[in-house]
Amino acid sequence: MEGHRQLLLVLLSFGAFAIIHLVQAQSDQQGFISLDCGLPANESPYTEPVTGLVFSSDVDFISTGLRGEAGDDNTYTYRQYKDLRYFPDGIRNCYNLKVEQGINYLIRAGFGYGNYDGLNVYPKFDLHVGPNMWIAVDLEFSNDDEIIYMTKSNLLQICLVKTGSTIPMISTLELRPLRNDSYMTQFGPLNLIYRRAYTSNSTGVIRYPDDVFDRKWSRYDWLETDVNTTLNVRSFSPFQVPEAVSRSGIISKNATKPLLRFLLSLDDDSDRVNVYFHFAEIQALRANDTREFDIELENNVIKSAYSPTMLQSDTVYNLSPQKCSSGLCYLDLVRTPRDLSNNSFTGEVPEFLANMKSLSNINLNWNDLTSPLPKVFQDREKNGLKLTRPSIFNQTKRFTYSEVVTLTDNFERVLGEGGFGVVYHGSLSGTQPIAVKLLSPSSVQGYKEFKAEVELLLRVHHVNLVSLVGYCDEESHLALLYEYAPNGDLKQHLSGERGGSALKWSSRLKIVVETAQGLEYLHTGCKPPMVHRDVKTTNILLDEHFQAKLADFGLSRSFPIGGETHVSTAVAGTAGYLDPEYYRTNRLNEKSDVYSFGIVLLEIITSRPVIQQTREKPHIAAWVGYMLTKGDIENLVDPRLNKEDYEPASVWKALEIAMSCVNPSSEKRPTMSQVTNELKQCLTLDNSKRGGIREDMGSRSSVEMSTSFTTEIAPKAR
Repeated sequence: MEGHRQLLLVLLSFGAFAIIHLVQAQSDQQGFISLDCGLPANESPYTEPVTGLVFSSDVDFISTGLRGEAGDDNTYTYRQYKDLRYFPDGIRNCYNLKVEQGINYLIRAGFGYGNYDGLNVYPKFDLHVGPNMWIAVDLEFSNDDEIIYMTKSNLLQICLVKTGSTIPMISTLELRPLRNDSYMTQFGPLNLIYRRAYTSNSTGVIRYPDDVFDRKWSRYDWLETDVNTTLNVRSFSPFQVPEAVSRSGIISKNATKPLLRFLLSLDDDSDRVNVYFHFAEIQALRANDTREFDIELENNVIKSAYSPTMLQSDTVYNLSPQKCSSGLCYLDLVRTPRDLSNNSFTGEVPEFLANMKSLSNINLNWNDLTSPLPKVFQDREKNGLKLTRPSIFNQTKRFTYSEVVTLTDNFERVLGEGGFGVVYHGSLSGTQPIAVKLLSPSSVQGYKEFKAEVELLLRVHHVNLVSLVGYCDEESHLALLYEYAPNGDLKQHLSGERGGSALKWSSRLKIVVETAQGLEYLHTGCKPPMVHRDVKTTNILLDEHFQAKLADFGLSRSFPIGGETHVSTAVAGTAGYLDPEYYRTNRLNEKSDVYSFGIVLLEIITSRPVIQQTREKPHIAAWVGYMLTKGDIENLVDPRLNKEDYEPASVWKALEIAMSCVNPSSEKRPTMSQVTNELKQCLTLDNSKRGGIREDMGSRSSVEMSTSFTTEIAPKAR
């Protein structure tokens, strides 16, 4: 934590929207460390009556300091603030805590001074996390402080450091494990500034058990109109907003007001801020109404033309920490004018739009428009027309190799490696993160596949396909520049490589539906249609909102339309995901992608390796079929899934879909359109759980499943 501090702003819930940082944890206090500092050992542990949290004495975690009391049982809302430990001796006194290495922890230190020493002087001292400075504490202005910190070992020290004449003291020390993929930080630990909720909660504070991570949400008073709902507001991402928070919010009192503005004051001009906005539409809009706005931090657009999802929380945040001018940050939600964005318009932009004098704003973002804009639009721009062109991801450009070197800061940060070469982190204009795939001269992918991927991505645009930002083709230097997916790939989350809790079933369903939609677009929305040929969990990327993006189109091929049903081509793909019929015959059609997608779906259900030589049937499809013939359905589902969090009928239906996709005969497999529709029904079944409709997963056996599978196929993996 050298140089400047990196800060985290957390607010939340404006009628249709919300602002915070969130992460996923266990609802049973698993991994929680809750210390009541100064609590006598003979009174430990106890269950705090307001929250149900179990607190223990700190006597086993520190050998220095003296015990004090800041009041009686009625002085503080929470029991743990009554006791305290103070440190009259020594400069540095440290707690030694056993933690899990490589995990992000929310660490909270609480202080109840209560004039325990009769001096009526608020203590001032420093807090350190290990060797790093955490924060300078002044109890006149604060009674608790939070930081998000990734542990470097299994031992963590929290130290109180004397800096003046007053004596350091502490009332409570609390650690809560977080998901490592809930947010990314470029500069290490994050100090919390605010976490606010637009809630009507009578106590003014929401925390555990409403929030399974035990974050504290304070009531944020705002001179706008409160709104709320009694309906369930769901979350499909690791940024899970507590329903007690996301059911309430605000809207502007003035319907014509163009923005909602929030002002944040910083202690240090060098501080940089990460802001996490959480939104949910909780009002029923009229048929022709749209709630759409730009999200801005210091006049930098974090998200343009954003519309909250009905009764579903979503998270928007700046990927790079932001410096604010003069210690003040302006956070704006700016209403967009009626525009033309997000409509999948194709073709050229008609000139008559520029001739409509009543139009002062035109937004053309996220369409499939082609050709340069007519000159008349440029003339109108000079005369005041505000024109928002298709985003950078729809404006693919060619870069020089020297530009690629600059964008990647001389290839400083590696994101991953493969047979093609290395993927690096880059940045456009210092603000827009990108991924840069640099092909090595010895790449097995080669120039042919490089060219194929560029040509395909230049003509396909879909929210669930990774977007091509640009490419470099300069002598021996070949590179592809993509939109950046900060949450990695699906394989990492299923395997636990990214740490934290397992993906919930609802999150897995959302990801797999979005992947299916991307494939459906390739098969039915492209002319000519495309076969991906390498569908697998490592090629399903997850953006900052955990939206699925199908990637890696180097093996993609067009397939015929009309009378022909397939194309003959050399076999390519990845071992385990490769369609056995295609492997045998070299006859490729869209059903080869369906097979690979079925394998992905089996991975999502089971979290088992695609090929594992030590089990009864090495290949996952054959193993699942074997388990089904035994009637052993219970052991098919990922044991990390909490049975209380999913509807068994939804899992069973997903299993049926997967097995139909991996049928050895391509003719018997469904189309991706059918798969997409069926998976959406899985979502409906899962949603029914909250309505009390349950169905025994083991009671259904009428659906025919293919349990025979050819396992001797083992093409080389890419």
